[in-house]
Amino acid sequence: MSAVDIAPRRALGRTGFVATALGAGDVADRSLPKERCVATLSRALDAGLNVVDTAPNYEDGFSEEIVGEAVRGRRDGLFVISKIDHLQAPVRPQVEASLARLRLARTDAFVFHNVRTAAELEHTRAGPNTGPSVVR
Repeated sequence: MSAVDIAPRRALGRTGFVATALGAGDVADRSLPKERCVATLSRALDAGLNVVDTAPNYEDGFSEEIVGEAVRGRRDGLFVISKIDHLQAPVRPQVEASLARLRLARTDAFVFHNVRTAAELEHTRAGPNTGPSVVR
């Protein structure tokens, strides 16, 4: 079975990236050795998946560490997503901390995690004087 059989691909909006319809996310399990978690994600990438989703709150950053190890040396051709978990806190330090745990210079997307109401969404867009600071 080929990677295409496992995960058909489609254009990801207007990004120019062609993503697998399936991705891998929250690969952390502290009851397992880290190497096993990295190997699990590596097998998914070897099988052709090219979208990886993680977040700082997944096992207190452990998931980001695993993703960073698994994508090292194969970053091209992958779409890596992480999250902004603390909506009331400045964004820049959260992004910088995630990139440090991932040991990446960039992700392809950072998304606000667990936004449940329009008011929470509006707060994230409010700007540096009333809400999280934006990353520029």
